[in-house]
Amino acid sequence: MTENHNIKCEEGGVIYRQLYEAFRSDYSEMRERVRNLWQKSGLELSEFHKKHLSSAMDALEQSDPGKEPQAEFPRSAEVRRKAAEHELKTGHSVMMNGWRTSGVGGDLASWFR
Repeated sequence: MTENHNIKCEEGGVIYRQLYEAFRSDYSEMRERVRNLWQKSGLELSEFHKKHLSSAMDALEQSDPGKEPQAEFPRSAEVRRKAAEHELKTGHSVMMNGWRTSGVGGDLASWFR
């Protein structure tokens, strides 16, 4: 890694912005899927929550520990691969340095849109 901790990399900023948008999109889709499952289940929210968490925990226990849940977050997984390639190529972190040029987080309200 480079010694300069104030890197302003435009490409890293673009990737950081893509990560931000991909996660928000994937999370929104997953949230909608779970909401639809809950409505179809006919269960009270607390009961659905217990049942869903239990089945999710069982699935995690049976999955490969080194494997990320890429099926649940397809857009994020693709951009994370892009970020890893960028980091290997440049030697600096997209997460640590990309925010400076991403345009994300300049105002607190942008995190809640």
